[in-house]
Amino acid sequence: MEKTTLSSDNVDYDAIRKELAAIGISQQTIDDMEDWYLLEYAQSSSIVYSSGYYKIDSSGTATSISEQAALQGVAMAKEKLSAEDETAQTNISPIQDENDFLRLELVINFFPGKNGLFSHRSEATWLIPPTNLRGNDYIGSSAQLSAIIDSTRAGWAQYKKNSHDTAGGIISTTEETYNFTNKNFQNAENGTFSGSAGYFPLPKDTYHQGGTPTKTYTNIRAAYYFQAKVINYTQPQNLKMTASYLHQVFGISITPSLVIENGTKVSGSIGVSLATGYSRELNLSEVVAYTPS
Repeated sequence: MEKTTLSSDNVDYDAIRKELAAIGISQQTIDDMEDWYLLEYAQSSSIVYSSGYYKIDSSGTATSISEQAALQGVAMAKEKLSAEDETAQTNISPIQDENDFLRLELVINFFPGKNGLFSHRSEATWLIPPTNLRGNDYIGSSAQLSAIIDSTRAGWAQYKKNSHDTAGGIISTTEETYNFTNKNFQNAENGTFSGSAGYFPLPKDTYHQGGTPTKTYTNIRAAYYFQAKVINYTQPQNLKMTASYLHQVFGISITPSLVIENGTKVSGSIGVSLATGYSRELNLSEVVAYTPS
């Protein structure tokens, strides 16, 4: 969609956030956006936004569902907690035979007069945390007929770390950040698609032998960003762009990978090597009309 270009002089960040909210971007993702990214958005000429919700069952099967179904599933999980225990309501403990829910979002900014320059930003938010058997997860995106600018790659994972007393109640909460470095980045190509992703370890909850928690992690989310250029930037064209999230359900080790699409069919993971177990892929695609500017 076309957007209003905001001046970079005396930037009104609140106005930018309101504009992003009007587009439909989730409040959590807007709150996570850095000032430099808000300024980038203000200087871009157009934006493409897409979002999807997914249910992951106890076998690890991921299913695309509606926002309403996801929110209903989250509400049902909260209802299972004690209504009298306000502490428990802030800590939805992962139960292996329950469903987990995740939101995946993709934001693409185009920049005028920059020879086809655009940026990807993908963000995944666990609305219900995954089961306690957690490994390395991956988030990234890809696009047709484009070239990645490696120096722009960046990403992080953030979550709340909750410490519990012997009865399981939360006694302290801190916001933790895991910043991606070069070792986390992986590019991949498949046919006309080029993409990039970052991997990160999902934090693992810990419990006493009797089953009460000692440390739990909630509000788990991750974001990945990079810039790319349309190769034939003088030609108008339709470009397919895909955000991907790879969730490792079981496993000891896994090499950085990226899930990208070839045409309309998911080609599968590139460079994935599981020592044991399996993983699940979540993909979100948009066809973007590119016009030279």
